[in-house]
Order: sequence, then structure tokens, then C-alpha cells
Amino acid sequence: MIRALVTGATGFIGSQVAAALAARGDDVHALTRQSSSRSRSFEVPGLTWHTANLQSTRAIRSVVREIRPDAVVHLAWFAVPGRYLHDRHANLRSLEIAVKLLDVLADEGCPRVVLTGTGLEATAPATIYSATKSAAHAIAAQLRSNGLSATCAHVFYVYGPGEDRRRLVPSVIQALLRGERVSVGRGTEARDYLHVSDVAKAICCILDGDPGPTVDICSGRAIQVRQVLRLIGQAIGQSELIRYGERAVEAFKFPSTGDPSWLLNAGWQPVVALPDGIRDTIKYWAAQMESDGNARLS
Repeated sequence: MIRALVTGATGFIGSQVAAALAARGDDVHALTRQSSSRSRSFEVPGLTWHTANLQSTRAIRSVVREIRPDAVVHLAWFAVPGRYLHDRHANLRSLEIAVKLLDVLADEGCPRVVLTGTGLEATAPATIYSATKSAAHAIAAQLRSNGLSATCAHVFYVYGPGEDRRRLVPSVIQALLRGERVSVGRGTEARDYLHVSDVAKAICCILDGDPGPTVDICSGRAIQVRQVLRLIGQAIGQSELIRYGERAVEAFKFPSTGDPSWLLNAGWQPVVALPDGIRDTIKYWAAQMESDGNARLS
């Protein structure tokens, strides 16, 4: 059992990481801002919450000294769809928080930290998001010489229950459940999709080992986005409502997949098949939409 501190535990991936760590018997602590909603994490048993101003080194140090974590998973970062790639101020604030946290962890003798990013950091920075993520990861790598074993995990394409409703998979699911036509890009770009529960288990695996400064969280197998959307349309029975090529997509190139060899050699494997994960995600959004409708009626 380890004592783990998770930042961003109210988020899409962070809530799943906290749940996965708690399920295997770890002592799990979550660090969040006072204003953060805990709706994704309220059902995680045994999760201890700590609130702090994440831009305050003193506040971060106080929490770290109270917990004395064996390992930290840093997931707190600005991630609003449509803004996170290019919002300079929000990404620079996120970088500032990451640097302060890393500085405190090195000072306080924390032995292990895992940071996350995306496949964008594996290529030349094309956005302020990838540039600031790369900067945080470079700093973390340098701190390995100070006794802080830091690994930066590149999460490629993740989907599943709890994802921001404005992102592609949830937005298409919601539109089709409402019987509405939905405009998407051509969908010919290749992506390596993993269910969020598999991503969380990969992060747990990384915590237990040491792949070095960087590791990719992916299956190594990419498929066209169009195939994912077809699975959604077929599962809901509304394939004809998906209108391909009617929406412009981001101009720069996203990497389609990475190298999962370290994770596979460490015993991790993705267990949620894409059709099953899509059905799981549709079920989640159907329940959410029913709940939202009932809330409006009450």
C-alpha cells in the first residue's frame, strides 16, 4: 500500500485514477481548489480531500507536509475544450502550479511523481498548451537528479463516462440521443482511443514502476475517428444523423499513437474493447440526460 496524493482528482482522468488507487487499497488523498466540483469523485470510498490555493507555494507545502505522500499524480491542468490548446494565460498559470508543486516535492523528499500530458509533447510544440506541458516535463526530468523520481506520461486519446460534454465523443452521443443531426469533420484522421478506466490503470502501473522520464499511455493501434463515430451511430441507431465533412477541424497534425511497450512489459493491458466502451459511455450519457431533464422539470 502506498500513500498517494492526486491533484485534479475532480477531473475526468483524475477521478478514475483516485478510484483505481483506492480500489487496490492505497491511502488516497486528493488536492483540489475550494471551488472545484466533486461530482465525478463523490462515490470514491476512503478518499481524503484537501483544499488549497494551488498557486500558493505555502499552501501546497502545508498539504504535502501533512500527507507525506509516497507518490504524487499531478493531473491538475486547464482543459476546457476549444480553449485549452491556445489559452496563454490559463496554460501559464497551470505551468506555474506544476513548477511550484515540483519544487515543494523535491524540497520535502517525496520519492515519486507522475505528470500527464498528451502525444502533442512528443512532437515540436505547436501550441501554448504543448509548450507549457513540455516545459513542466523538462523541469520534472531535471529533478530526477535531485532524488525525485519523475515520469511524464503522454496520454493519447481517451474517452469514457465523465468526459467533458463538449468534447467530440460526448457531444455526438448527446446529439444522437436527442435525435438531432450532428456535423463533424471528415473523420479520416487516425487516433488511438483508450477507455478512461484503462488509462487510470496505466497510471497506477507507472506509479509502481519507473519507466524513466517519459512513457506513452496508448494501445499502439490507431483507428480512424470515423470508425469510432460509426460505432456510436450504430449503437444508438442514428447513424444517418452524423454528417461527415461539415465541420472544420484543427489544422495542425496530432500524433495518432505512441509506444506502449514499457506498459505492456510491466503487465498492463487495455481491457475495455472499443464497442463495449462506447456502449458504456452511451449508457452514462443517457442517464445524465435523463437526470438533467428531471432536474429541469422539478
